[in-house]
Amino acid sequence: MICSHCEGLGTVKLFDLYRLNKIKLVCNRDLKAVYIKNLNVSSLTVSGSTIPFKIGVYHCMNLRKISLELASIKDDWLYKTISELPILESLKLAYCNELRSIKISSSSLKKLKIKKCTEGEGVKLQIDTSNLNVFLYHGYMLSFSSNALALSNIDIFLYDRDCLVTPSQ
Repeated sequence: MICSHCEGLGTVKLFDLYRLNKIKLVCNRDLKAVYIKNLNVSSLTVSGSTIPFKIGVYHCMNLRKISLELASIKDDWLYKTISELPILESLKLAYCNELRSIKISSSSLKKLKIKKCTEGEGVKLQIDTSNLNVFLYHGYMLSFSSNALALSNIDIFLYDRDCLVTPSQ
């Protein structure tokens, strides 16, 4: 299912649709909430909204890939949701500005990308993912700990509040 550039689309609720495999919601400017439950879906992408949106993911045991941009999620929601997805392999978070202390524990996660998820405050990051092999982080960071023994590809770009560049005129 792809829903793109749908003006006025405020809330998406998808329950018990077992034939649905992929959900892609992109460039829906007015999107305020997405709720999915009891789906066979393997991939969920929500991006291109202009306002932070709420999200609920319930009993989606086949979910392998999640990509969220501008989601209104908190630390406890992220930890709980990830721990309830036994075969999640890829997680991408961008501009999820309510995160402060990201704790991820998953034996199935192989790829983790976190981009600009704080607005200058920094985040504490604790990763307990034995099979993680790709890790990308762009943003402010207060602390970082990981036991990702399989990690082979790392891209960390840390922002520094003291090194702000202004364009020359």
